[in-house]
Amino acid sequence: MLSDIYRNQGLFKALFLTVGFVLIVFCFFCNVGEFNKSTSKSKYYYTFSARYHSSSSDGIDCYQDIDTCNGDGFCNTVKTTPYLGGFALGFIGLVLIFSFGESIISRVIKKYHIWIIQLVFLFLAWALLLIIPILYLTTKGNNWNLCWFPIIFEFIAVFATSFSAFLYYKSNETRGPGLLS
Repeated sequence: MLSDIYRNQGLFKALFLTVGFVLIVFCFFCNVGEFNKSTSKSKYYYTFSARYHSSSSDGIDCYQDIDTCNGDGFCNTVKTTPYLGGFALGFIGLVLIFSFGESIISRVIKKYHIWIIQLVFLFLAWALLLIIPILYLTTKGNNWNLCWFPIIFEFIAVFATSFSAFLYYKSNETRGPGLLS
């Protein structure tokens, strides 16, 4: 298995990065917190996309923007998450664009510089992906139960992005820093 990954590094680094990208997109459709005092007739949630979701036993779902948080730290985290996730998606998207268009971009920028740019974007995406679940785990208040599905997706996306970054690093590590000039 490892020999296959080493032989097909380009395929696997893009594959793991795409898996991380897709998992983050799936997170935007998930609920991240359920209100403790929900009744059997109605349940209240915060979504990953910073919306307030109320669901009734009649099958009626209502999504609303979150207006004010009134000092609730978990609400502030929920309102921040789409920006962090969006920037992480943007950085991963840029790395994928640089990967797929490397032959065209290398006419303007040296391949080693492209590799360094990709590593920087991967590090930024990885840091943002790691911050999101840590924020949720540390700011969960007394009124909200954490929904684990998007948190698990985030950690899997962190793992996939980490493995992809490792493969990106290994792909040019042997050339040495002399290529910067």
